[in-house]
Amino acid sequence: MREDRNGGRGMLGIDDPQIIVGYALAIGLGLMCLAYGILHWNDGGENGG
Repeated sequence: MREDRNGGRGMLGIDDPQIIVGYALAIGLGLMCLAYGILHWNDGGENGG
């Protein structure tokens, strides 16, 4: 069998797929928080808050 150019490692040199899932969840949740903040930027009424 022949190895990949990166020595048989997975995507981005990460062997464990659970690590990739963790990174994907962290990035996805960060983007969701950013979208929530943008959508609710000026909510709060006259007194703020």
